[in-house]
Amino acid sequence: MKQLDDILEKESKLRRGMQARHMFMISIGGVIGTGLFLSSGYTVNQAGPGGAVLAYVLGGVIVAIVMMCLGELATAMPVAGSFKTYAQEFISPSIGFLSAWLYWLNGAFTIGGEWIAADIIIHQYLPHVPDVVWYAIFAAIYLALNLTRVGVYGESEFWFASIKVIGIIAACVAGVLALFGLTGHPAIGLHNYMGQGGLFPHGLGAVFLALVPVSFAYSGTELIGIAAGESKDPAKSVPRAVRTTSVRILLFYVISMIVLVGIIPWQKAGVNDSPFATIFQVAGIPSAHLIMDLIVITSALSAGSSWTYASSRLLWSMALDGMAPRFLTHLSKQKVPVWSVIVTLVVGTLSLWLYDVSPNTLYLWIVSGIGLIAVLSWAIICASQIGFRRKYVRDGGDVSKLAYRTPGYPVVPILGVVLNLAIAVSLLFIPGQRVAIYAGVPIIVLVLLGYSQVQLHAQTVPSGAPQDLTGMGQVSVSVDGVPDPVFAAEEARYPGDITSLSTWRGFSHQGKRVITLTLPKSADIVSISVRALQDFPLGIYFPRYVEFQFESNGKWYSAGREASAYPLSTRNVMAQTFTWSSPSGLEASAVRIIVPVDVWVFLDGFDVKGFLNVKGAPVSALTPVATNPDKPLGPLLPTAPNAYGIRNMLLVETGANGSLGTWSEQDFVPMLAYVTESGQITAPLFDTMLFLPYGSVPTTQAGLSAYLQDLFAPDKQLSALNEAVGYVNQALHRPGYKERVVLSLPYFAYGQATFGTIGGSTVNFGGSPGDPDALSSRESAETWYVQQLLAAWNRAGFSNLQLVGLYWNEEQFRDTMPGEAAYVQFASQLAAAHHLPLFWIPFYGAAGIADWKSLGFSAAWIQPNFVEQGSQAYLERMVNAAQTASQYGMGVEVELTGISQQDQALYDSSLAQLSAYGFGTNQASHVYYDGSKLLLTSARSTGQARVAYDTTASFIAGVGIRGGS
Repeated sequence: MKQLDDILEKESKLRRGMQARHMFMISIGGVIGTGLFLSSGYTVNQAGPGGAVLAYVLGGVIVAIVMMCLGELATAMPVAGSFKTYAQEFISPSIGFLSAWLYWLNGAFTIGGEWIAADIIIHQYLPHVPDVVWYAIFAAIYLALNLTRVGVYGESEFWFASIKVIGIIAACVAGVLALFGLTGHPAIGLHNYMGQGGLFPHGLGAVFLALVPVSFAYSGTELIGIAAGESKDPAKSVPRAVRTTSVRILLFYVISMIVLVGIIPWQKAGVNDSPFATIFQVAGIPSAHLIMDLIVITSALSAGSSWTYASSRLLWSMALDGMAPRFLTHLSKQKVPVWSVIVTLVVGTLSLWLYDVSPNTLYLWIVSGIGLIAVLSWAIICASQIGFRRKYVRDGGDVSKLAYRTPGYPVVPILGVVLNLAIAVSLLFIPGQRVAIYAGVPIIVLVLLGYSQVQLHAQTVPSGAPQDLTGMGQVSVSVDGVPDPVFAAEEARYPGDITSLSTWRGFSHQGKRVITLTLPKSADIVSISVRALQDFPLGIYFPRYVEFQFESNGKWYSAGREASAYPLSTRNVMAQTFTWSSPSGLEASAVRIIVPVDVWVFLDGFDVKGFLNVKGAPVSALTPVATNPDKPLGPLLPTAPNAYGIRNMLLVETGANGSLGTWSEQDFVPMLAYVTESGQITAPLFDTMLFLPYGSVPTTQAGLSAYLQDLFAPDKQLSALNEAVGYVNQALHRPGYKERVVLSLPYFAYGQATFGTIGGSTVNFGGSPGDPDALSSRESAETWYVQQLLAAWNRAGFSNLQLVGLYWNEEQFRDTMPGEAAYVQFASQLAAAHHLPLFWIPFYGAAGIADWKSLGFSAAWIQPNFVEQGSQAYLERMVNAAQTASQYGMGVEVELTGISQQDQALYDSSLAQLSAYGFGTNQASHVYYDGSKLLLTSARSTGQARVAYDTTASFIAGVGIRGGS
């Protein structure tokens, strides 16, 4: 499924600092403002007590429908452009353009409306201070909050919105006490509900007409969609925020209205004073009027700040997409769209001037005008959800794998469209609000005319169609990572033409691929696209993203990344196109796409379009690509704190394969210390033992329980090691020495069948609607295993062993698998909770090697996978492995796969290469893989078969030992 290029760019350029509670409170901040504290009085006056409550209930139902539609969209496409993006993608570009500009105008004028509301209250206390002074103070506060880091803004809005919530709860409590006469004053009772015309003094028709100002009161709930573009974890935080926001806002409004109409006669309700202040006054609370006014002021300013945040992000997104001037794309060092914030506030001040011109009627005009734009935006959101779902299914998407799905599809979104359009039409039947239609329709026409001009500007060639530039330049493919002959030979079997749509070109491991088109001269680039294949059973996955870059005057600039449009849990065989496009185009002499290759990626249809004889916009407005590579960190030193004293660690596989997987005390002795052919123990050997299960051990509850039972059984495995250490300590005269032990954590793959039962509940890793990535299930199983493992360790009480860490038993990081990053980080946190580090030993070329620290591992060792290549082994692989380990601060695995003369030659060569590149004796921390007891077999042999054992001992000691190299 295609997604808008510059919109998903936000995922890499805007800082993701929003938490779920921030998103919820930003939505609360946008909603609970003058719409509740001031304009609710107007609604009561127009619809009566019962009509006002019913209007807010019906409005809340409409909000819930919109939020359910937005929840599916924002979870699947968490971008700052929000419903503008959705409308552009799933309805039409013109509707996207229209909704973007209307909503931005809505937000900008709402800011002024909130300032006006705050000024109304302040003016009662400080009538001699000019309004312009307060407006300047408000503007300074907004700039300070909105130009800082998004996380700081989110935190400040969280607390500002909390003040509103506390104020509402306090008002409701005071109102209930007043109704029942518990404040020291006579009870009001039901008089204001039933008397003076009853619940519906203006009839039921007034209820429907009251939905217009009610829509203004509820507008702002959709801000969650915009905040999703800066959310830390959209798949979790967006659905949670959607579910809680609509319910809580509905409760806030409805309960507040029930109390309010019971306290204040509907004839006296209006907009010149806060009804909530009146509640406190009636309840007889001293200074309550002042307190409530302060809350209303805070509330209005908080709502305006939320709208400043949302509108500035939307304007920035529009500028990136060619809908607004390009200077608005500028980001500060804090990743904040500075000019978009400033321009939004400047336009917001226009409403203040209009208010000064006509103070008696303008505020209510703004209420209805904003209500019109709100309901139109809500209708567009619902229509976009219908378009998204149809396209998602048409492209092969599995609806059950969506992290959040709109309930009752398609009835719910269709109902949302119809109801919101009906509310907009009802403006014609409200005499005082028809001006919103009269003003709104010309604005819509002007915006659509603006869209036609943008499209006309984009058509710079007489034919109106951009040229195919792909065939006019030179296409090249390179590796941005560690090249490897073995992987290169694998992908050579799939040499398809990457520019064609008839054959796929395959890419295997080795990091990223850079696909470059060099043009004969500069051109105006208007679009770049490439198609990717997914075939889950064959191990072919969509790339996590595609990054688009442009070259000008010898420098490269990035237009950002487009992420995969599908949840990682989607397992259909399907294709999707990654696209960048811009109506105005960018001037460049070369373009390239960067595609991460974790395992296998298949691409075709690389296509670049534009105009050779037209000058596009300069690429200098984009983000420059860094050219200085990171300085190598050097090898993981044995003395480094994160090595935890591990110099030479032997992998010990158990749990299967009979005698090969069973270790006795006699087996461990020659691994703990060097034993001569005559049986003399002379020097320490391996200082750490890493216990891990054979690959044939099932990662089910039953399989792992059997493995643990075997691991802690008497007279073998860990118990045997404990006894062997005591024996070797006596021989080497080292009392009190404890051998280091590392135990493994199982990796539970997504899609695996049933694991077992935990706490009476069946656990499986196939995913479910409530847990689509099976993350909760895997975390539960991991927690169960760690509890079993550490309980067994503590019961054993080994006197000669010390547990120094846990090992992640998965040799690659597959970011293309659902929930992988969160799962690995959970395992790291789980280990840390028990004061243990988590170690990792990835294979050569595995994805995630460069990111091992950020994934949560304490230390990592790379597998060269050189010796196992046999006659096909390339020394280049040993060189690359050593350089990779040095670049990222890793240790190296020493690998032995046989003890024949041919095997020994490869083993000697690998050790020589490690020494030559700074990974020799005492230069780096090492782990050792020897198949199944090959070193033990060698230690008990003579002649050629013993050389591997002696060579290993020589490498560890740094001196030659008889028979060793």
